[in-house]
Amino acid sequence: MGIRKFWWLKASPHTPGSGYVLLHHVMGETDGDRGVWSYVEGGMGAVSFAISNAATEAGAHIVTNVEVYMRTLLTVT
Repeated sequence: MGIRKFWWLKASPHTPGSGYVLLHHVMGETDGDRGVWSYVEGGMGAVSFAISNAATEAGAHIVTNVEVYMRTLLTVT
């Protein structure tokens, strides 16, 4: 909710006096503790690997390094 209050600000967290940086420090939450920041062990690439592993375990077949000729959007009802 706090970030929505700043949509009009046109200021970065580095802008002196904006208070925006304070929002960045207090909006984090980890395990219900507010103002706490967490980091992914292994970096953001570890998130991609975790998603890939979960998809593969669920039966997905992942193909890389191929040219895409056509995209099709499937609607599941």
